[in-house]
Amino acid sequence: IEALIKDEGDAVSPGEVIARLDSREARIQLQQAQAELDGARGKLVQAESEVTYHTERHKGELPQAEAALAGHRHNLEDAQALTEKTTADWNRTKSLFERQLISAQELAHADIAMRQSQARLYALREKIKEGEAALELVRINGREVAIKEANLNVRSAEVRRAEADLADLRRKLELMTIVSPVRGTVAKKN
Repeated sequence: IEALIKDEGDAVSPGEVIARLDSREARIQLQQAQAELDGARGKLVQAESEVTYHTERHKGELPQAEAALAGHRHNLEDAQALTEKTTADWNRTKSLFERQLISAQELAHADIAMRQSQARLYALREKIKEGEAALELVRINGREVAIKEANLNVRSAEVRRAEADLADLRRKLELMTIVSPVRGTVAKKN
């Protein structure tokens, strides 16, 4: 007991404080619980920011990666058609050169055109591989968003637990103040 407010013979009313229990330890626990709640709220705000950031970033990255890959695949079709044409031109030019109907220079031009189209075709195939890898990375990052959302749920639960702990400690602190339940006179003080 920290203090007895009323003495023997004193009149009391309902709700009037008659004694206080030692509440120093409970006040310290209340301050600690408030600090834990503040920390949990800070972590919740950070988790919300991370979810928002990663969600927005992912929204933009996925369509961009899909569009880039689709563009490379479209260009690949054009490059395949061009390679087929330049290869056919080269075969025709070679045949004409072997019959000595065209110059070596024309054969060289056809050879260069064919090699350039083959190199472009190879480069586009590599770009498609890169695009597929980039798209997979974006999808993996999408799973990171799910992890961030799960972390957000954990942080939210931590805030609710800290709020409940704080409310419980406040209730316990209130119980350390003893009030008269009825109107009357203090008969005896122990």
